[in-house]
Amino acid sequence: MSTATKQTPAQGKRPPIVPLFVVGFLVMAALRTFGLLPEFAVTGLSWIQTVCLAMAMFALGRGVQWRSLKNLGARPIALATLVTIVVALIALGGSLLLT
Repeated sequence: MSTATKQTPAQGKRPPIVPLFVVGFLVMAALRTFGLLPEFAVTGLSWIQTVCLAMAMFALGRGVQWRSLKNLGARPIALATLVTIVVALIALGGSLLLT
């Protein structure tokens, strides 16, 4: 007879199924879609969007492990560079079409 290993549940609090920022995003998108937000609120609070985006980008960059990037090798870094260039060119093309 073999003994089965008994697994215990992980200690600590489980993460939510849907993160709170996703719920907030969906609520704000619904409010904007149905016209429940006045225009001055949308334009007046646009600076908060810029600040939040800057904080998110900083947090992403702060979480980069430089040693693990060095250990990856050249191929993934070259791919990331290529994808960045393609996205930048598409954005540039889109902005030039609008002007």
